Amino acid sequence: MLSRLRKLWRAAGASAYRRGMARPRPTPRLVPVPREKALSAHPGEWVAVKEGRVIAHHSSSREVVRMLRAQGRAAEGAVLHRSAQPTEAIAVGLG
Repeated sequence: MLSRLRKLWRAAGASAYRRGMARPRPTPRLVPVPREKALSAHPGEWVAVKEGRVIAHHSSSREVVRMLRAQGRAAEGAVLHRSAQPTEAIAVGLG
């Protein structure tokens, strides 16, 4: 019984190699994303951007929200980002 299992295992392993499972898979290529110029001026801070320009920035996101509320309707539609330090690596997963 044991010899039959060994033969079966060897046959299954050999067929897997013939199908190409033994070939190394290519590693995915990581492409660096360029930093937005508006964000690179304020590294390590929270930045509110509207239509490509910075309308508020601070080290605390709560302070940025307070600044936006003070601006009223002029700040409507702004997007809040955290600008990373140039030494920080950011990984984005899709899918």
